[in-house]
Amino acid sequence: MELIDWLRDNQLLQFFRRNKTEMSCMENPQTFLRQLRDHDLLLDKTYEKVIRMQSIKKIKNGLYEILDRLERKQPQDIRAFWTCVFKETILNEYPTLRLLRNDLMNASPLKKGEKNDIWNWDLYKSQLPVTCGEKEGILSRKRLADGEKCIAVGRQWFSPGEFESFAGKDSSKNWKMTIKCLDTTLGKLIQTKKTLFPTDDVTTEEEDEDEDSDQDSSSSTDISTAGTDEEGEREEQTDASHDSGRKVFKVTCGPLAGDLHKKRFATAILGKSIRTETRWMTPKQFMLEACPTYFSWKKDIECEGKALGDHIKANILRIHEVRCDCKLCKPGSKDLDDEENDDECFICKTEEEDKFVMCDTCPRSFHQKCHLPHVEDKIIRADKDQIFASNPCGLERYSSVIKTPMWLDNVAGKLQKKLYQTVGEFVSDVQLIFSNSASYNQDTAGYLAMGNRLKELFDKEFNSVFNISEQTVG
Repeated sequence: MELIDWLRDNQLLQFFRRNKTEMSCMENPQTFLRQLRDHDLLLDKTYEKVIRMQSIKKIKNGLYEILDRLERKQPQDIRAFWTCVFKETILNEYPTLRLLRNDLMNASPLKKGEKNDIWNWDLYKSQLPVTCGEKEGILSRKRLADGEKCIAVGRQWFSPGEFESFAGKDSSKNWKMTIKCLDTTLGKLIQTKKTLFPTDDVTTEEEDEDEDSDQDSSSSTDISTAGTDEEGEREEQTDASHDSGRKVFKVTCGPLAGDLHKKRFATAILGKSIRTETRWMTPKQFMLEACPTYFSWKKDIECEGKALGDHIKANILRIHEVRCDCKLCKPGSKDLDDEENDDECFICKTEEEDKFVMCDTCPRSFHQKCHLPHVEDKIIRADKDQIFASNPCGLERYSSVIKTPMWLDNVAGKLQKKLYQTVGEFVSDVQLIFSNSASYNQDTAGYLAMGNRLKELFDKEFNSVFNISEQTVG
């Protein structure tokens, strides 16, 4: 049962009426409006009208009119409204909606006959409201149990240690005491409310010590049968020591196969360490790609005939600590970009040079000298302006001037889907972008010149790649 199922229709309508002005002021409401449209709460023509507005003030007024009309003419749909905008993906994008959801949560009555203990609420089956100092967040129990970044603040995820630092409490270096859930420390909650967490529970340092002591005592108790056990252990240790020197491991998950690169492995969601035929993935992405219903990456991913978790227990693979500052755990934007492509040249299979040409449509990397045709420095510079990249149909009067729109993202999509049968079809689409630009920007000298320069560059590089000369063309 969801939170809103505990509230009456008139309560939800009253809450909507009091907060529609606040919702109308949300920035970048495009995703919010798409969600309403997809749930049949907004007509397509109304959506298109608001989405085309350029003025922020007009967008806010248009959004308020939509919400006001929903209250006056569709009060029976208010419950459906709250249900669709309280989806986690929407809450992550709009902090205002998460705050409104929290307000509703704090004001919610208990279900009839339920004990006065919030831990019995269905609401807390997947997440918990947490605070650290003045900062507030939502803790995902499943993510915490998996050792992932588990506390959401708006659209950003934090590990417990990072959330503690975010709140300015990192000097204590004890997140189990500084992070609280409704005045209960997270450490106490983990110890006393074991039923709140999945079976693969959070392992605390104290529990690790207990496990070590249990292993010591059990080994002394079972010393009489140690002969055969020691032989088995020696075999396992030999296998582990042999595997510890390896750099790449074969992994599978359901029908999906790939190679796990040890130096890239960090956690379930950090470090894109598994290379498939088409891209690099984190272990969790690999698991979900294979089967969205799988939930334990350590168990569901097989590595050389064993569960991936067995290799972690054997210290063949090491999960990085929460406070790790390496570039896998705290990557910069360039590090994230680099994770999308291979660390070695596809042609010569070496890493001898730092500078690679990264393919945009596959995970391969190339040295400039190895790539054919040779790639000049000026070609691989970042396209900061993104000229002609996005769909221009939303521009003023565009549809009345241009009958056949074309843009670079569309061309890239057709290339990736292999929709072009000939090179000529590709060239025709690119040239259409330039001719459309010239037609639409006749009175805008700057864009007209920019389009002409880009056309000249394309023609020059295309002729160079295909070794086309003026004599050949003539």
